[in-house]
Amino acid sequence: MKYVINISMVYDFESGIIKSNDTEEGSVRLSKQASRLLLVLIKNNNQILERNYLITKVWEAQGCTGSSTSLSVAISEIRKAFRQLNGDPMLIQTLRKVGFVLVANVECLNAGKGVEESETSQPLQPVRLDVDDKSSVQRYLSLEWVRMGFLVAILIVCVIIDENAWFSLFSS
Repeated sequence: MKYVINISMVYDFESGIIKSNDTEEGSVRLSKQASRLLLVLIKNNNQILERNYLITKVWEAQGCTGSSTSLSVAISEIRKAFRQLNGDPMLIQTLRKVGFVLVANVECLNAGKGVEESETSQPLQPVRLDVDDKSSVQRYLSLEWVRMGFLVAILIVCVIIDENAWFSLFSS
């Protein structure tokens, strides 16, 4: 199966190669794990996928042992390939402590030709939150900023209280 990602890149799952749609010379071969991961992200485009779901789908379904580290390495490999092909590496967005989401315009070049789907495309019921117009992702990220701001405010109050306690201790 071949997929066009954001008009600028073509991904061929069978060969594991991503190439620039603009030139023939620009191409990157992904590792097997990164290639399977990109396929899962493409098939679940604009949907938030939990880290555990991705590990199960990409590694454990193939009889391998996956980890959070191996997932991060594969994501990094895909982003690096996007960058090398002048694509946007942030098409894959990280949702801290949740998972990842591919936010791209993806078209299947083999659609309607009777090509069998690979086993990687059979869903295991991922956590799916619609991210139409990136609104759910933006809401999630803004909530993270609110939480972080709240923690910073608490830290500042603690420092002020503690500073006052130290000041009163030494002023007596």
